[in-house]
Amino acid sequence: MQIGIVQPIYRHPEAEVLKSSQVSCYVCDQEVDLERCITDENGSAMHGNCYLLKLQLHAATQ
Repeated sequence: MQIGIVQPIYRHPEAEVLKSSQVSCYVCDQEVDLERCITDENGSAMHGNCYLLKLQLHAATQ
C-alpha cells in the first residue's frame, strides 16, 4: 500500500503573505512585520506610529 501526500483543497489567497509573516498596515497600507507590529481592538495589524496617528485622529474627531 502506497501513501501519497494529500494536497489541500482550498488555498487561502494570502497564504504566501502569511508564510512570510508580512501583512499590510491597516493605516498606511505598507508592509508591517507581524512580530513587531501593534494590533488594534479589531486585530488589525499596524505600525506603532500609525497606531498613534489613528488614536490622535480618533480623539480629534470626538
